[in-house]
Amino acid sequence: DIDQTAIAQQCMCVLPSAPRALGLARRHAPFLAHIEDLAASLREARAGREASGKAARAAQDLATLAIHRRQIGDADGAATALSAAADDLGASLHGRVDGSDEEPTFSTAAQQLIAAETFDAFLRTGTLGARPSSTYTDEEWLGGLIAATHEVGRYAGLAATAGDVRSVEGAAAVVGALHEGLMNFDFRNGSLRRGFDSVKYVERRLEDTLYELKLFPPPPPAA
Repeated sequence: DIDQTAIAQQCMCVLPSAPRALGLARRHAPFLAHIEDLAASLREARAGREASGKAARAAQDLATLAIHRRQIGDADGAATALSAAADDLGASLHGRVDGSDEEPTFSTAAQQLIAAETFDAFLRTGTLGARPSSTYTDEEWLGGLIAATHEVGRYAGLAATAGDVRSVEGAAAVVGALHEGLMNFDFRNGSLRRGFDSVKYVERRLEDTLYELKLFPPPPPAA
């Protein structure tokens, strides 16, 4: 081991003089002021990105809440949460910077909001609805659609338990249509490829559910 104390004792330690003021600060005052302004601007931009990231995370939580409320039949509560989620995500977009540390947060929140809006459209119209704002990327839109199919599948499971064959058939139809549409894309290995594979499992589960309902049809409603 190196004995730093021994080395110091063997050296003639000389206290260095403090740097002399050469008037550089005055000569370079405009440049230094520019650097200080740039540093302040960077600090402000970072604070904006952090605030935007918080808004995006809040939007994701609200979109998740909207989905859960819709699943339990609370349409009004879901609408309130969905509206708040859209507002929060919209407020966060001004701080979105491609490649930033917060970018995955924005993308995840966008996909969850798309999933909530798509599931809501399914329950209102029997379709997956139209593509939302162009603010979202293609990957976010597709990811949101894929996430929505899992919510449609959960809804169909509850509908089957209640003997609602028609709703299960509607769920199977939209999931099948989405699966067919996704087959037109050449997905590479990644999250969308895994999501595409998961849609196949949802479709198969719905087909099995319909088959079981045909084998064991629910009793007719009491008169």
